[in-house]
Amino acid sequence: MLTRFLPVFGLCLFLGTSSCDDELDVDPQLSIDAGNALTTSQGVQSALIGAYERLQGASLYSGDLNLMSELLGSTGNLIWGGTFLTYRQLYQKAITTDNAVVSDTWIRAYSAINVVNNIIKAVDVVEEDQRDEVLGEALFIRGLVYFDLVRFYGLPYEPGQQNTQLGVPIVLEPTTVLSNANNVSRNTVEEVYAQAIEDLTRARDLLPDRANLDDQKEDEAAANTYSASAVLARIYLQQAGEPGNSAEGPYLTKAAEEANRVIEQGGFALVEDFSREFNNSQNTSEDIFAIQQTVQSNAGQSNTGLATFYSASQRAEIEVATTFLAGYEDGDERAEILYLDDDDVIRNGKYDVYSANVPIIRLAEMYLVRAEANQRLGTALGATPLEDINTIRNRADIPALTSVSLEDILRERTLELAFEGQLLHDLKRLRRNVGDRPYNAGELVLPIPLREINANPNLLQNEAYT
Repeated sequence: MLTRFLPVFGLCLFLGTSSCDDELDVDPQLSIDAGNALTTSQGVQSALIGAYERLQGASLYSGDLNLMSELLGSTGNLIWGGTFLTYRQLYQKAITTDNAVVSDTWIRAYSAINVVNNIIKAVDVVEEDQRDEVLGEALFIRGLVYFDLVRFYGLPYEPGQQNTQLGVPIVLEPTTVLSNANNVSRNTVEEVYAQAIEDLTRARDLLPDRANLDDQKEDEAAANTYSASAVLARIYLQQAGEPGNSAEGPYLTKAAEEANRVIEQGGFALVEDFSREFNNSQNTSEDIFAIQQTVQSNAGQSNTGLATFYSASQRAEIEVATTFLAGYEDGDERAEILYLDDDDVIRNGKYDVYSANVPIIRLAEMYLVRAEANQRLGTALGATPLEDINTIRNRADIPALTSVSLEDILRERTLELAFEGQLLHDLKRLRRNVGDRPYNAGELVLPIPLREINANPNLLQNEAYT
């Protein structure tokens, strides 16, 4: 197993580095030296494989970005019963600045960003007929990662305000030589959102239409134009904030437009049986973007990854509260994926197979985004909110509604996307308390890792941790 130690931020932005969490580097091409790798078209495309590998790591999309949202946002819907202090701190909203989960996520995210920065810098060496696709995928990865970083390490986006609260550093050039220039400062939340939107908009316009899975090339990991639209829809909904604020309109319009584009043009389809959307070795017709895992390359064999903490066949350190299960209607197929283990504890079966792909954005979310945006705007772009919600309910095998309210839509969102990493972000955008804490409480923002603060005097710590 090839593993490499990743130095601190300011030392960690090299192309060939990986996280310090002992992730498996499957493809030996990932260790090609940056000076040699990015002088040929094949070298750049090999580096792009490395960028996707970084997303796959347990510190990002195969584990901790999901777990941090669900544990920090939990108000009784799940119960942490594990022995890892790092995750217990998240669950208890009492995080220390040396928390290894928080630090590893930061490190691996900036490692991924540096890989794609190198790719973007060298993209002119890529064969012309492949250049737009490579550049689009690199921009997609960078925009996606910046969006998730700013949601965790910065205070919430506030619609209609300047959003000068500190976000995360924006680094757009490759880091290959250590100098004082590596000591970057944090950009504002507004600036980071703007950068993520710029990257994803460019990616959307550069990437090909590969949403029809029958026509997809073998590399299912690759983002397509609809992957970028789906993330943009998620961003614009996050920016829209809570219902009824005076600045929500433009964001909701854009969210509805991007979600509608995915639904109407993408060629995706809801999986007929809800449970079959999860625990698959290949992408489904519903997967807009998913992290690829295999028996050889996965985040679940070393006390990491989603299956490790959710599955009854693994460590099973997260259980689902009976009160949450009670929120489903009788006969709702979505409740059936929550099962009783041998000790009569409710488990989340969405991540029962450690080597299965991890859906990051799926078509059901786009129906929910379009329904919410249309409901709040009083519009019916693509479909009425009632039609979209009944599409979701029909797949769940529960009766169609005859009318729909915003609360109905938000309830369906909670039940449909349960334990998929959206909880904390939804609570923040809707300005809902997390227990007795307000949505913008400092304890609901991750600290800048202590090792980064020590290495870089220009990084300011979040107020709750000073």
